[in-house]
Amino acid sequence: MDFSWFKGLFPFKKSGADSPEQKKTEEVCVFPLPNVVLIPGNVLPLHIFEERYKQMTEDLLTTNLSLALSLVIRETQGKTKNSVICGAGTVKVMEEFPDGRKNIFVEGLKRLRIVKYLQESPYIKALAETIPDIPFGSE
Repeated sequence: MDFSWFKGLFPFKKSGADSPEQKKTEEVCVFPLPNVVLIPGNVLPLHIFEERYKQMTEDLLTTNLSLALSLVIRETQGKTKNSVICGAGTVKVMEEFPDGRKNIFVEGLKRLRIVKYLQESPYIKALAETIPDIPFGSE
């Protein structure tokens, strides 16, 4: 089948994907979750209760690191892996509890591709590059 006609329906602007700014890498904290995707422009509420993620949240609030939500992918025989394409954003606290649990929200700001894992314990940190948006050619 020939789908060349489809390209003409949505003219894309050239994004300058080869520019150094578009391939910028940054260190991020990675939060793998099943059935959850963070989309730029949306806000995701989360309840943080595991010790490692309480620590991660504290670290996120005291640094300039972004939180990357990685979709947990279920494979055959019960094995799982984390998606290398993530939605990422900033963390804000809505409510803190005496035992350290927190209700937070994550504001989705960008999409990232994990290029290298830096640590796995107590929580995952990675080096990730921004995936540039490709805007439409017209409003």
